[in-house]
Amino acid sequence: MPIVHQDTVKESITSEWHHFILVKTCYSSIILPRMLASLLTGDRNISVSDCITQLHFFGFLAATECYLLATMSYDRYLAICKPLHYAIHMNGRNCLWLASGSWISGFLGSTIITFLVSQLTFCGPNEIDHFFCDFTPMIKLSCSDISLTWEAK
Repeated sequence: MPIVHQDTVKESITSEWHHFILVKTCYSSIILPRMLASLLTGDRNISVSDCITQLHFFGFLAATECYLLATMSYDRYLAICKPLHYAIHMNGRNCLWLASGSWISGFLGSTIITFLVSQLTFCGPNEIDHFFCDFTPMIKLSCSDISLTWEAK
């Protein structure tokens, strides 16, 4: 059994944190521009198409963040509970697979929800009185049957 070298542990943690910081940075770039525009102009309305786009990217990053946190938890579990196996299980290749899986899973989950929401018909002003678009205001604005979309959430 190989002994865990401190550089292996440090490399794994650093790699995971880079992905986590990237997700947090992208969160800001999705919500902040619309929020600043709302503050400067006073117009808090957002169109349905813009809302669906924002919903997709925010959902993608939120799901990715959850998967990355699960990956980081697994990493810490291995480092603490199975330190002699850590170097075998958390090598650079496996870290890359876990991080890639987090991004891909987040994207696929968000894409399915976005597709279902985009199939809804919207009535009324087709604008939401928020700078941030969430799932619930989208559903409230819909005129069509939301059972499939609501169950998928």
